[in-house]
Amino acid sequence: ATFDAKGKTLTAIDHVYAADLSDLRYQQVQQHGFAQQIDFRRSVAAKRVRIAVRDLVTDRIGTIDLPLEGAFTPPTPTLTTRPAQQ
Repeated sequence: ATFDAKGKTLTAIDHVYAADLSDLRYQQVQQHGFAQQIDFRRSVAAKRVRIAVRDLVTDRIGTIDLPLEGAFTPPTPTLTTRPAQQ
């Protein structure tokens, strides 16, 4: 979910990911983590994003709340000049 500067919810996405992991893959995830990419449109007013994950087996929930200030600022282009070829 994304939030404006006053904490009002601007967007919310519900995404379910199911994984049937082998014992080896489960051990790898336990050691190194698990990556999942979710794309969403960011409102200009969005200042924070909160991601929540729920484990359906244990019913445990984890969250992270991140500021968006400058997170999507594109780099400033640089202009390089070269002498004209003769």
